[in-house]
Amino acid sequence: MELDELKSKLDVSDVLYSASELNDIFEVKTKDAVNRINRKMWWDALFMILTAATLIVTTFLIGLRDRYLISSEIIILSAALFIHYRIKYYLLNRINFEEKFNHVVTKVWRRLKTYMRMYEVVIPLGIAALYLNIQFDLIAMTHIEPFDKIIRLGFTIPLISVVYVLTKKLVHLIYGPDLEKLNAIINEMTT
Repeated sequence: MELDELKSKLDVSDVLYSASELNDIFEVKTKDAVNRINRKMWWDALFMILTAATLIVTTFLIGLRDRYLISSEIIILSAALFIHYRIKYYLLNRINFEEKFNHVVTKVWRRLKTYMRMYEVVIPLGIAALYLNIQFDLIAMTHIEPFDKIIRLGFTIPLISVVYVLTKKLVHLIYGPDLEKLNAIINEMTT
């Protein structure tokens, strides 16, 4: 009989943690999430470098007349993204976990959400600018009918749409789980 009473008490009673213990638990969870985000940022940067190198090699293989200009635009876009990575890495890693914990987690969540939105806008516009530059170069190099010019340039809008959707899916695939975990931590702290 005593064993049944003990089991029923264990089922009913919740484990209570002090505020400092809860902060320690949430701090560990948040530091783990930030570390995962940092690793994913390095993979993201590596992917960006490989993509830029591939695009530069492609401009030379195609034999574009303005390949140096287009390659320099790709390098400038890559440099801007690299500076963005450094700033993002710096801001995420200089978070002071001694501050009010709810504020820290919310700050990390907001920054990650902002970076995700920025990717979704900057990358499609950058790809569209490169595509237009390549098309203007090809149109200048060859004799193309006016209707074909319109079709080539009109392809920019569907290209932006496709790149936007692909970028959004890729960004959410890379950073989405961490964003959801941070959101879950915020929800746990508010309940």
